[in-house]
Amino acid sequence: MYQQTVISLLLLTTMAGTFGLTDFCSRSHWLASVVDSWDIRRFIENREHMANRGMFLEFEDRLILDEIPHADYSRGGVYFFGSSPMKWGLATWALPPDLRRVIGNYGIGASSHELQFAFIRHLIEHENFLKAGGDKTHVVLGLYWSMGQSWKADSYFKPLWERHGLYTYSDANGIQRVVASPLLIALRYERARCIGFIGSNINRLAHAAVSALGIPLTDTEKIQDTQRVSRWASRLSDDSEWRVGLDRQMVALQRLIDYLHQRKVGVTVVLLPERAPFKVLPEPMAYQRAVHDLCEQRAIPVVDLSHLLAEAEFWDINHSNYEGLMKTHAALMSLATERLASIGIYKGN
Repeated sequence: MYQQTVISLLLLTTMAGTFGLTDFCSRSHWLASVVDSWDIRRFIENREHMANRGMFLEFEDRLILDEIPHADYSRGGVYFFGSSPMKWGLATWALPPDLRRVIGNYGIGASSHELQFAFIRHLIEHENFLKAGGDKTHVVLGLYWSMGQSWKADSYFKPLWERHGLYTYSDANGIQRVVASPLLIALRYERARCIGFIGSNINRLAHAAVSALGIPLTDTEKIQDTQRVSRWASRLSDDSEWRVGLDRQMVALQRLIDYLHQRKVGVTVVLLPERAPFKVLPEPMAYQRAVHDLCEQRAIPVVDLSHLLAEAEFWDINHSNYEGLMKTHAALMSLATERLASIGIYKGN
């Protein structure tokens, strides 16, 4: 009995120590900077795409578990929203500290205007997003034509929010915090950080091994041949149901803009870069026309960056490589600093 007790205590001590060490490493700023440098260097060298996830499983996990909980909304700022072309359209890791405090990249992949509306409502109604007041907060909607599709919440958005037992999502109630004891919530946060630390770094090593063998990580990685992109894009024109989804999503976008305006929040729309073969497809063309019409009706400024990048400046079908990102980042940062100056919270150098 005594021997079994000792063994059990040793096992518990080992488990607790492993958890504590992993949690400590997941919070190490030095280790995070080393990992970020690794990711950025491989991105610049065109070996891998830059996920900008830090010590988390995904960009979105870092956003939900780390960036938003530590955000200071008391000064206001400029916040970018959109799907994956937006989340990978800013080099936020390169921002100086004074700008990092008042600029946020809140992109969430595989999301529609309906899902983006749910996200922004959550921030405003549960995260004190407008603490500084609507007049001190500017929202930039980074739009890409795929947001005009009615993405099912179950495909990514709902599992994303619910995966760590901290939030729930439903179409009726939106994003809600899970009601539980503070200790349980804290433990779930720490477990999520540990899972992210282990999973992200295993994934990095696996990606490095696969790319070293010359094996593409995705089917559309590094496609620069326009004919190949055209063949891939042409599959989208076979879907005759997209008009119904587009009408629904434009209603959601209109509701979102009205919701923000009612709270005195400034809104700018940015049309993000597209690859040339997409520009001639019926759905992207119809989406852009609908966006322009709505923005004209609501007096929303539109910045059209859809033609900004050359074909060689894309990493895959719809995300930029390092050269493309630098151009998109510069354009979006020019917009951000202009908006920050207009609301009186940044004067520049």
